[in-house]
Amino acid sequence: SKTIEALIQGNACVNVKDRDGRYPHEYLYGPLRSIVKSYWTRQHFAVLYRDGAEPPDQVKLCVVGDKEAGKTTVALAMGAEGDPSQRTAGIEVSKTCRPEVGDTVVFDVAGHWGYHHTHSLVMRGISTLFSNILDARLSRNEILERVRYWLCFISAARPRNWHNFLEFIRPLMVTVGSHGDPEESKEAKQIMFRDVMKIIYEEFKEEFNFIGEAHVLDCRQKDSEDMHSLMVDVGKAREMCLKMLPDVPTICKRIGDEVLCEQRKKSKFYNKEEFRLIVEKLSDGLKGEGFQLLLDHLCESGEVVEVDDRLVIDLQWMCLFALGPVMAGKDSPDFPVCLQANPDGTASKDDIARALRQFRELKGSPVDLDVDVAIDIYKHLGVALEHPTKENVYIFPGLIQQERPANAWEVIQATPTYTYVGHRIQCRLEIQIITPVSFPVIQCSAAKSDVMFVEEWWQGGMKVQSKKKNRHQPELEALVEVTDKTRYIRSIDAIVRGPAHSQGNCMRFLDAIMHMIMSVLDKKSPGTITERRYLSHRHISNHIMMPDSYS
Repeated sequence: SKTIEALIQGNACVNVKDRDGRYPHEYLYGPLRSIVKSYWTRQHFAVLYRDGAEPPDQVKLCVVGDKEAGKTTVALAMGAEGDPSQRTAGIEVSKTCRPEVGDTVVFDVAGHWGYHHTHSLVMRGISTLFSNILDARLSRNEILERVRYWLCFISAARPRNWHNFLEFIRPLMVTVGSHGDPEESKEAKQIMFRDVMKIIYEEFKEEFNFIGEAHVLDCRQKDSEDMHSLMVDVGKAREMCLKMLPDVPTICKRIGDEVLCEQRKKSKFYNKEEFRLIVEKLSDGLKGEGFQLLLDHLCESGEVVEVDDRLVIDLQWMCLFALGPVMAGKDSPDFPVCLQANPDGTASKDDIARALRQFRELKGSPVDLDVDVAIDIYKHLGVALEHPTKENVYIFPGLIQQERPANAWEVIQATPTYTYVGHRIQCRLEIQIITPVSFPVIQCSAAKSDVMFVEEWWQGGMKVQSKKKNRHQPELEALVEVTDKTRYIRSIDAIVRGPAHSQGNCMRFLDAIMHMIMSVLDKKSPGTITERRYLSHRHISNHIMMPDSYS
């Protein structure tokens, strides 16, 4: 590490390849890779920096918390646009106008659990800071439980970025307790809330950089001293965030603003290759790797979201009008026009189109969303898939209400002719969770897999079977299930069983399932550090709930 640091400080050239065609940073991992790659970017794209570079001037502020906690009211106090009388669906995006906060894009994210799928789309990037809004009228234990959930969720949804050699970039966090109580009870609320936050600050000090003290205020009083104090802390967090961001080539900023302004009038959802050709027509310098540098800048600023080989160039449009009407489910009385999926998570194309139309009319959107485009978005995000047997019917695993059927995993005792194997993926740290949206995406991935098919699924679990490539292969079946079906998902179990003579096939099938789960977690829960453990053979063969595991 010190050798590499000295070389970089001496302006060593890192824009060189070895005989295998690899750059120096491709041999490094963790913080060293990131720091060397940043120097490589400057040297490799010298032509883009020829016209100069501009320091970043805009950050993202994610306002998170449970529903009805006062998030929208706080966002409005910062100068954001919206209606405090309407519940938030998906994510509402607007810019602030208060001088204490500066140039900040506010992402007011819905608190209902069904919308948590959209949250991870805006929580990534160094340019993102957070404000956690909590209902200060709750009891001490309730506040502790809720703030722990949101801090765990943010930590899991964000990739672990590195800035200096061995320094983890901790997300910047401002905590707020909102209340509507009389002035005489305010002091008692402040004492209790700040005592709770002292516990939280100590627990999460390695994961977050908390700015200032916890604020307790009536969020409806926009011009109060308490609200001004909150805005000052948000402004401090913004300045700290800007210092960590690299300069942006002037050409990237100019071309990025130009192409987004023009293309948003035509479409909101682009094929990545199609968007690249549009950019290359505007500038020769942004061809090839230069386009990726521009795309990284747009994604960091929150202007663009990359979903596989697709690009969404209007995040609010996608989160509010595409995902908003479908992800709340039947238990969201705030939005009766939302998609009313069946208990098994199925919905017809006509049902989806009706929900999109009614939601658009409710929110007053001037843009009509084509149902085929919306379904394409759902597929690429991994929240829906086509029904295997019914035409124009789609399955939303995240909306499944059914519990595990009694006969889904019937008891077959392990005998000399039958065998069981099982592994568990769990969080390595106690203060971490797996994002709740991960498992529905795992279910979608299993349904599209080449090595398995889903025989039956339910809320938080599924039964899959292996696909036979020839008649000599045995039929294997597996149970994949979340072990703790609360807000906190800390582990996922996979158990495979089959004939005893096929133990090798069972292990290979289990490895394929584990690989699929880890691939999804890398995308949907990138900040979670996981470990793989073996499940007790005696427990899983005897169908004991919550089997023991060992490393």
